[in-house]
Amino acid sequence: MAYMAVTLAVGIAVVYVGLRVLVSLNNDAREPLSILNSPPFLGPILAVFLRRYKLYMQLFNQYNLPIYTLRLPFSRIYVVNETSLVLAIERQAKVLAFAPIEAAATVNLLGMSEKANKTLKWDSTSDDGHFITFHKAFRPTLSPGSGLDAMIRKSVQCLAVSLDDLRRKSSIDTTLFEWIRHEIVMATTDAEFGPDNPFRDPTFENAWYKFDPSVPLLSANFFPSVFAREGLKARELLAEGFKRYFHDGHHQAASASLHARRSHSIQAGFSDDDIARGEVGACLAILNNAVPAAFWMIYHIFSNPHILKDCKQELEAAVQLGDDFHTLDLSIVRSCCPILLSTFQEVLRFRGVGTLIIRQVVKDHYLDGKYLLKKGGIVLIPHSVQHSKPDVWGPTAGKFEHTRFVDIDTRRMKRYNPAAFRPFGAGSTLCPGRHFATAEILAFAALMILTVEIEPTRGKWPYARTDNSFGMGVARIFLLPENEIEVKISSCADQTWRVLLPVSN
Repeated sequence: MAYMAVTLAVGIAVVYVGLRVLVSLNNDAREPLSILNSPPFLGPILAVFLRRYKLYMQLFNQYNLPIYTLRLPFSRIYVVNETSLVLAIERQAKVLAFAPIEAAATVNLLGMSEKANKTLKWDSTSDDGHFITFHKAFRPTLSPGSGLDAMIRKSVQCLAVSLDDLRRKSSIDTTLFEWIRHEIVMATTDAEFGPDNPFRDPTFENAWYKFDPSVPLLSANFFPSVFAREGLKARELLAEGFKRYFHDGHHQAASASLHARRSHSIQAGFSDDDIARGEVGACLAILNNAVPAAFWMIYHIFSNPHILKDCKQELEAAVQLGDDFHTLDLSIVRSCCPILLSTFQEVLRFRGVGTLIIRQVVKDHYLDGKYLLKKGGIVLIPHSVQHSKPDVWGPTAGKFEHTRFVDIDTRRMKRYNPAAFRPFGAGSTLCPGRHFATAEILAFAALMILTVEIEPTRGKWPYARTDNSFGMGVARIFLLPENEIEVKISSCADQTWRVLLPVSN
């Protein structure tokens, strides 16, 4: 028995030393400094499991490096902390590219046909690549204009109707995140898919809630049949639902953005099944950040009486009271409610630390002429670092301050280093849905402030915990709350509300 123990110990030691030698021999001095090398290749993996989303900020505080390397089995990860390097990365969109990552994740996630998968992966960084041409065709539909106006109108109408239903009920007892999730999912997908929105079927909606948590495992193709079995089953239900939606012609009344997606897929030669599966992926883009952003916005406003009072006083200027209905003018909200807008931006900064900007190194490249990034490596820019740096945000960077983005004396919005605050991405990966998301969440928050009261059912407002989150998702910048926050939502509206929307030129 002792002999076996000694043999095992010697074997482990030999493997450990061999891996250390391999790391050393395979390390290029021109690359960024490699850290967390003990145990070799496994150090970063263990660190993620132990420190979760806080890892990158802890490493920044510990090493204070502008950029460093994490060595994983068969891969290098270059983590960027220096804000000036962010702009250098954005200037190299073809060499440090997102499209290869987008293609690989989509192939793993959606279960499309082999023909479609080949199209997705083919020459992904060229101007003729699928995702490059897709974004060129799709982005204009969500830019300011009639198409965007129509989507915002449908979304806000859905929210207003729901809150009017609440007025007739007087009050409800619910869990805050689940209630907000349902409201935003319905409003957003109504705007996208029209009056025959498949999410209106409770079975379809529930399938989405089962699919969403499995997305990281499916995208990484990490034994999905074992670890994401429920997610795979839900994905198939969603795909079948979208196939029926298209087969029955319900898409005819949908948004311009859906028509752009479908037209591009048809031109790419996708089958009806592939197009339906593509819409499952599209739902990730439109819901992934809208739901948690709306939750954190409402949570911070209603759990802090001072923030609620400031925002409510501002909104009075945007309200017209009437005998039959009251009117909220969203154009005035955008121009005359800087504290509400600042609160939203602070939500993006303070809570938007769950993931990071990610790029793949297409060929060997000297970043900023200083740091060698090797082909095949992955570049990460953690939001948790950029959104928390005292040299950018001041000594209160670690606190939520709802007036951070506004000068209270002049009522004008402040500007911060744009390289350090990119909640919607930038350059080639700038989120096309940012205008819609901003309008929807501001309208939702304004209507909630004006029409309801929210009280926790168990005494004072509980702290929304996020400590155990890995902070990993697909295109998700927000952490999700871990604990249920049970509340009573009571209507304080005495009239029906209508919303006036700004019209794009």
